[in-house]
Amino acid sequence: MASQGTLVSGVVFGPTATDPMRTHASDAVMNDPVDVVRTALDGIEAGTTEIIADRFGAEAKAALSGPPRGFVLETVPHG
Repeated sequence: MASQGTLVSGVVFGPTATDPMRTHASDAVMNDPVDVVRTALDGIEAGTTEIIADRFGAEAKAALSGPPRGFVLETVPHG
């Protein structure tokens, strides 16, 4: 798509305080949606193809760039 002048960007970010997220995980540390959008638009304006919007995204990218290891999935009981 770049050859036709179309920029395709990916935005990597963690929990963000949208209505569904606030309902699901009200006590979690979350991004302000305005900050995520601002970071994404700044990255698009700069022509960036990979936009890391927060520390959660940076940590996810760092985890993917290292040697494979097991992930621990933690669940929170509902009720």
